[in-house]
Amino acid sequence: MVIIAQINHPNVVQLWGCCLETDVPMLIYEFVSNETFHRHIHNRTRKGDCRGIVVHESAGQLVHSLPYLHTDARMSIIHRDMKSTNILLDDNYTAKIADFGASRLVPLGHDQVSTLVQGTIRYLDPEYFHTGQLTGKSDVEEV
Repeated sequence: MVIIAQINHPNVVQLWGCCLETDVPMLIYEFVSNETFHRHIHNRTRKGDCRGIVVHESAGQLVHSLPYLHTDARMSIIHRDMKSTNILLDDNYTAKIADFGASRLVPLGHDQVSTLVQGTIRYLDPEYFHTGQLTGKSDVEEV
C-alpha cells in the first residue's frame, strides 16, 4: 500500500482508499472495465487489426509509465512482475499497470537493490534471476 499510494500516473491503476475494519485490510482501487491486456491480445475471435491496434497503443503508453515508476516517482519503484495479465485496459483501451504486490522501493541514491527473487518465472529478467540484483531493467514484459 505504501508503494501504490505514492503513484499518480494515468497508466497506473489508482488506489482510492483502504478499509481497516476487517480482519484483513482491503485496498480499494479504481475500476478498470476492459479486462486484461493478455485477454485482448490472445482473443482469437477478435480481428487481427483490432488486436494490433490494442498492442501498439498499449505499448506506447507503457513506454511512458515504466520510466515514471523507475525514476520520476518520489522513490524508484520496480514492479517485479510485469506481464500481460498485470496490465488492465479501461473503456478507452488505456493501459494501466496493476498488481504491485511484488514491487520493491529502491532507496534514494541507489539504482539497484538486492532481494530474494520473486515474480512469475517466465517473465523474470534473467540477470535478476541469477544475481538477485533488482534494477529498473528488471521490469521486462513478454507478450
